[in-house]
Amino acid sequence: LFRMYNTGATPLTGNVSAHYASDSGTMVAQVRAGFDQSLMSVYTIPAGHVGYFLNLNMSTPKNSEVDGRLYFRNFGGVFRIQHSGNMYGSSYNFDFQIPLAIPEKTDVDLRAQAASSGIDVAGHYDIVLVKDNEFSLWSTGY
Repeated sequence: LFRMYNTGATPLTGNVSAHYASDSGTMVAQVRAGFDQSLMSVYTIPAGHVGYFLNLNMSTPKNSEVDGRLYFRNFGGVFRIQHSGNMYGSSYNFDFQIPLAIPEKTDVDLRAQAASSGIDVAGHYDIVLVKDNEFSLWSTGY
């Protein structure tokens, strides 16, 4: 689950959340009232593809310390940290000189932890998806 949004003609008047396993399980997504769409920074590399993680950008407008952390979870595994960056009322940008190769079915999760509550953080990253064997086909001229 990497996106939830309201498809109706009436704006939401309350929060709508999705939980893992049951209504009392771990919340995995939320659409806040007035937004009508989730604002999450998660993605799963589709089956039959490899993802190449190119860059990462995070920013916060308030003068508060925020730690941003990039996690990958290989299929069937646990989330492991891949990169971290710190901001204080600014932005953090990182270009991977050699893109990080991400296998199929891997979950990508960008998280932020602020020193205080009520801090907005924006996150963005670019991933290029390449279908399995696509490089082999390019090299043979197909």
